[in-house]
Amino acid sequence: MMELMWQSYAFSGRHDHEISVFEPIPANETLYLTKKPPDTLRIRRVFQADPNLHVIAMLRDPRAVITSRHENKPDVYFAGYLRWLEYVDAIERLQDHPRFLVIRYEALIVDPDAVQARIGNQFTFLHQKRPFSA
Repeated sequence: MMELMWQSYAFSGRHDHEISVFEPIPANETLYLTKKPPDTLRIRRVFQADPNLHVIAMLRDPRAVITSRHENKPDVYFAGYLRWLEYVDAIERLQDHPRFLVIRYEALIVDPDAVQARIGNQFTFLHQKRPFSA
């Protein structure tokens, strides 16, 4: 999702790799893109306190999540089912907030442009450069 957002919308910047929303962004950035999935578990307070913070939460079928492996540790599953449930619980607490959008990974795969339309309808400040399907 982060790569799709970066390639499809006009952001002023992003970090080369995952960076927490709790890390300060460069002072000259106006629309900065971040990604750090573990932040999901502790984002609620900062999200509610910062009116400029907008979040897209990606939900994926738990069977795909709990069987995924990281290239640095190919013999270890990346996340367990209980961890996935913690993420879902944290996401569900914020899912009805107008600055928080939940996207299903499976919906993105089936119809990326429909998902992009949902993003554009909810986050009208984003300037689209190209469609997700391009």
